[in-house]
Amino acid sequence: MAIRELEVVGFTENSYGKTIGFIEEDLILSFNGEELYTVDELRERIKTNTASKVIYTVLRNNQVITISGESIPLGIRFNPQTSSNQSKPSISVSNSEVAVIDIKMPFGSMVVFMVKWAIAAIPAFIILFFLFTFFMGLLGSFIASQ
Repeated sequence: MAIRELEVVGFTENSYGKTIGFIEEDLILSFNGEELYTVDELRERIKTNTASKVIYTVLRNNQVITISGESIPLGIRFNPQTSSNQSKPSISVSNSEVAVIDIKMPFGSMVVFMVKWAIAAIPAFIILFFLFTFFMGLLGSFIASQ
């Protein structure tokens, strides 16, 4: 599932989007039934649309609503942390090998991931410790019998 970049965080002066009913924290999901994920997709659809009326599907307070209006620029500011101007993870592919160049992970998520990894690693270390002890005991008894 792709990340949606269309969270409304503000409006320009005389914003058409505000006039037709958009509010801050709305998340634009689709334009005339076509799903949107990026600001660039929204701009392109507004620019190339020929219908006089359009319908935006919006997620507001965990409820899906529709807002209708004309296909003109909305004058909406989107979340700068998810806008298309932000750097995206870069992926290089060659010979079916994938190298992730840049991943941005919130600190809290990273801590949870590391704690889960550490908890999962404990049984592996215990098993390795007992295997090492067992083989050292075998080696010691083999040397003692010589």
